[in-house]
Amino acid sequence: MNATTAPAAKETTPPASSNGSVRLLALGLVLNTLLLVGLMALQFLRPPPAAPAAAAPTEEHAPAEHAAAPAKRGPNLSLGEYVVRLRNPEAERYARFSFEVQLGSELDVEPVRVLIPQIRDSFILYLSSRSLEQVQGMTQLEATKAELLKRLDEIVPPRSVRALYMTDFVVQ
Repeated sequence: MNATTAPAAKETTPPASSNGSVRLLALGLVLNTLLLVGLMALQFLRPPPAAPAAAAPTEEHAPAEHAAAPAKRGPNLSLGEYVVRLRNPEAERYARFSFEVQLGSELDVEPVRVLIPQIRDSFILYLSSRSLEQVQGMTQLEATKAELLKRLDEIVPPRSVRALYMTDFVVQ
C-alpha cells in the first residue's frame, strides 16, 4: 500500500524548483511593468523643451545682412514694375525692373505699403541715372541692388526690411 500511495503523492505536488521559477517569473513581470509605467510617466510629465531664444536685432545693420538668408522668413511685398530710360547719349535704351521686399513680420506690411510711392520715386530717380553699362552683369546689378537697399533703409522704418529681391530685369 505504501508503494501505491507514494507515486500518487509525487504527481500531485509540483517540484520545489518549478514553484520557485514561477515566483521569479511573476516578480520579473511585475518589476518590468513598474519600470515601463515609470518611464511612460516620466515622458508624459516632463516639461516640453524650451524654444531657443531669438537673437536680438542690432542697432545698425549693414546691407550685407540683408543678403543673408534669415532663419525665419517674413512676408514678401511687391514694389511693382519700373520702366526707366537709361542714361545713354548714343541710343535710347529702356530697362524694366520688378522688385519685392521681404519684411520682418506681418505687422510691417501695412507701414511699408503706405510708403510705396516714396520708394518708387527714389528707385526711379536712381535707376534712370544709370547707364546701360552700369546695369549689365552680375557685379553691376548687385551694386545697383545694394544702393537701392540703402535708399530703402532711409525711407522704411528700421529693421522692417530683411531683403530686396529683383524679380524681373529686361533691357530694350
